[in-house]
Amino acid sequence: MEQIHIGVDGCGVPVFGIPLQNMATSYLKFAAPDLISDAQLADTVTKIGIAMNAHPEIVASHDFICTALLMDSNIVAKGGAQGVYCLALKEERISIALKVLCGSELVWPVLVAKLLEKLNYSNNETIDRLCSIRSKDIFNDGGKVVGETKILL
Repeated sequence: MEQIHIGVDGCGVPVFGIPLQNMATSYLKFAAPDLISDAQLADTVTKIGIAMNAHPEIVASHDFICTALLMDSNIVAKGGAQGVYCLALKEERISIALKVLCGSELVWPVLVAKLLEKLNYSNNETIDRLCSIRSKDIFNDGGKVVGETKILL
């Protein structure tokens, strides 16, 4: 039991710390529910994904990465605490789990857009939505561009 790390998320809910690889494996089940041996659980996971895609604004607020991604019926995605983000691409049957070490959520849209581009993701509207959430440009308080966000993959 001492190998399982228990914490509390921003909403006050107990959470269990697991490796990113395990998070990606969990999200893969959204893309490939046939990998779940329990038929009832596979059906439930499928229904959860469908509900998330049908109501993305309930999963996250407007103009947030989760909403932008969930508007694409091929993607199931959700952010977590301290810079953790997971998504699954159903048609491609792949999943991604990432952790921004500083804990910031600000780079998620740019980072995920870049990952989708690297994967030659076919839905450019989804990538465009991500890019519209967060500019690559960094502005100072006076509105002047003082830098840019670069994702090096």
